[in-house]
Amino acid sequence: MPSDPKAHDTPDETYLAADLAGRRLGAYRILRSLGRGGMGEVFLGERADGAFEGRVAIKLVRPEGSEDTLLRFQAERQTLANLEHPNIARLLDAGSTADGRPYLVMEHVDGVRIDRYCDDLQLGVEERLRIFLDVCEAVQHAHRNLIVHRDLKPDNILVSAQGDAKLLDFGIAKLLPGAASAEVAVETLTGKAAMSLHYASPEQLVGEPITTATDVHALGLLLFQLLTGRHPYAQPEESAVATVHAVLHREAEPPSQVVTEPFAGLPLERLRRRLDGDLDVITLMAMRKEPERRYPSVERLAEDVRRHLDGRPVKARPDTLGYRTAKFLRRHKLGVGATAMILLSLLGGMSATLWQARIAEQRAADVRALAGSLIFEVDDLIRDLPGSTPARQQIVTRALTYLDRLAAESADDPELRRELALAYQRVGNIQGNPNTSNLGDTQGALSSYRKALDLAEEVVRSDPADSNAVRSLAVIHEKLADTLAWTGDLSAAEEDAASALAAFEDLATRHPEDLRHHLSLAISLIKMGDLEGNPDFPNMGRPESALASYRQSRLLLDELAVAHPEDSGVRRYRALIRERLGTVLLATGDLEAATAASRESLAIRQATAETQTGNTEAQRDVAVALEKLGDVLLEGGNSEAALEEFRNSFEIFRALAAADPQNASARRSLAISHRKLATALQRAGRSGTAKEELRASREILEELVAADPGNAQLREELAGLVELLAFPP
Repeated sequence: MPSDPKAHDTPDETYLAADLAGRRLGAYRILRSLGRGGMGEVFLGERADGAFEGRVAIKLVRPEGSEDTLLRFQAERQTLANLEHPNIARLLDAGSTADGRPYLVMEHVDGVRIDRYCDDLQLGVEERLRIFLDVCEAVQHAHRNLIVHRDLKPDNILVSAQGDAKLLDFGIAKLLPGAASAEVAVETLTGKAAMSLHYASPEQLVGEPITTATDVHALGLLLFQLLTGRHPYAQPEESAVATVHAVLHREAEPPSQVVTEPFAGLPLERLRRRLDGDLDVITLMAMRKEPERRYPSVERLAEDVRRHLDGRPVKARPDTLGYRTAKFLRRHKLGVGATAMILLSLLGGMSATLWQARIAEQRAADVRALAGSLIFEVDDLIRDLPGSTPARQQIVTRALTYLDRLAAESADDPELRRELALAYQRVGNIQGNPNTSNLGDTQGALSSYRKALDLAEEVVRSDPADSNAVRSLAVIHEKLADTLAWTGDLSAAEEDAASALAAFEDLATRHPEDLRHHLSLAISLIKMGDLEGNPDFPNMGRPESALASYRQSRLLLDELAVAHPEDSGVRRYRALIRERLGTVLLATGDLEAATAASRESLAIRQATAETQTGNTEAQRDVAVALEKLGDVLLEGGNSEAALEEFRNSFEIFRALAAADPQNASARRSLAISHRKLATALQRAGRSGTAKEELRASREILEELVAADPGNAQLREELAGLVELLAFPP
């Protein structure tokens, strides 16, 4: 830089590219060159008019730039103007020099390219995946704005000293039809293809249409390089022609077979085992040569990476042990008891393996295996099958032993705390969450949820911007609210429910395209309505507030159904919200609206159950819908029609309870069904038979209360039955 920078403070002065230090472009002063690219040179600059302090990056077209270069530069400016994301370098200003050459002023990212950053800090696999997910978030944002980057490579992704990834250089981005821009994609204007050879997709190389799948392929290449330190195709000794041939015709080897240098202190063999499986499958699926066989979106790719980090089965890998086990269970439904014994033997083997492992060195891997294979994968396989409760009880007993031991090791390991929180939450669900099949241990569930809450709060405190951590914490608050309400502590339940609702509202606002957050918000509104004034739940006696929450949820779910018509979760909760509305509308005296809502719920659930004949949850949903329809028919004075619906419902509940006699939730549903039958029989003038149904209900509830004395809702239901038997209406 010259000794007197002010000597060059004439704005927009004509310049020579080799002598720009100290020159001004508009309100900015050039300091030094940062590098040259295909269209121009990038300089480090600063604000020269004193409006603010701070460094910027100034991208300037070279004097010899062609008309094609100018068109691309203008397209990049328009593209960046449409993007606003924390992982994308921001456009701050733009202009032209006195001789007509355009320039861009952008956020200066003081960082190093992503692969070098990971290697210099010797980051582990999990840390590399977290940074990769940040890049995916940036690319997703571009795709939501109908922009394909099509030049994703390590050079265009810098990571700051604080660990923030920033996506750069949209110079050859493609605007998809409908993009918010009056500009036409440069490729269309010029007829020329634009790409970086070593990071181009097969369709780019042969001139086929460019879609978001092109960026998915590039992200696969990036992930491969982050995990192995090598490019899957381009080798130093190979020519460009050889690289093109490899991209088009040679299948990439799995990362676990390619990696030759250990990192993050992992011996090479352990690193290969770490990559083998999920990460091999995820990477290779993203890099498939046919665009239609890759992940359908960057969001799906990122979801699989998150599922891997969470210890859950990935969508790209159906042929796993869990998948084969699920097939076995479906073929042998009548032999669930024997299957449970096989599972318990598996657990015993896991126990021996874990005892022999060096926990201090491998604790994160151990808990991931535990959560993925035991608490999550195995329980998911058997949860909806009849007769699975004894095996689930064994899962909980052994899981808690492992979790408590691993929790003592988690003080300096945020990732382990994250995984433990998720595992404790799942154990709490199995133990005693009242809204799912459970073991009837309410106090045990509360204990597990509180352990999960403590761990999740630590994770969020360490990184408040981590959406996944915030989401996990919100779910735990929600589960606590469910369970606290059934113990009679409605005030504490409302506090947790409000915390969950506020978090999901914030996540849905910050991630408008993410189905998970919007569906969670709809569910959270349902749960708030249950607590506010649904007579089927412990509630605070505010039915109008409940209706307001339910209607807000129904509106959101109906919108989601239009956008995601095939999503099973949206379909299920659309039926559920209509059931809930029917219940409260009936309680407030709106019989006509309650009947319509109940019939809608039943229709959706019956259609679902027809396609899921072995799913006990789907069968239970139909039984509940039949029961709700019986309620409105009975209130309308049609006791015989109500009795028929109650009997149909009762048969389903009886079959579910008989198939799984230790399932506390199934047994409580059967007790309620006995009571519903008694009410209809009483209205129909058959008091003797009604009393028999009440006695059967009381017997079940007495057993449930004895097993779970801390459950205030069960105690209240039993007291009501005793009173009915003593003083019949």
